[in-house]
Amino acid sequence: ENQEFKIALQNYKNWDEGGTFRVINILHNGIRLLQFIEEDSWNTPLKSHTNSYSIRNDFCIIYPLANNATAIIFEGFSWSSQVPLLTIIVVKGNRAKVVFSQAWGIERFNAYSKGFELTLIDDFEFPQNTYKLYTTSDGTMKFKKIK
Repeated sequence: ENQEFKIALQNYKNWDEGGTFRVINILHNGIRLLQFIEEDSWNTPLKSHTNSYSIRNDFCIIYPLANNATAIIFEGFSWSSQVPLLTIIVVKGNRAKVVFSQAWGIERFNAYSKGFELTLIDDFEFPQNTYKLYTTSDGTMKFKKIK
């Protein structure tokens, strides 16, 4: 199964608010599989969230998952030290789906050959809630509170 896809990012013309882009397009063989728009915007992902299993560019981190799926992780723009938007899109074949898009800060990022595990916090200074977001061996994702 051919897993080649293209990521096309856009921002509004003459927009001077923070963040690098607000529109994510995922294309496969020139056909748009997904368009996702978020006014809060995304930024360059942190370098600490990559390893030998990942591909990182200036806009996202790409991880291989089980069952020939691929996760694309986008980190949002952090307004006034608030936790940014964390968006994960999964691509498999000719389908792309937003599987997670919520405001969370990444405290820890563990990656494996076919997936990853994130420890997420709801506040950078005084976290009240900590969650794990992780991929499973069948290529799905789980989200659970750990404290």
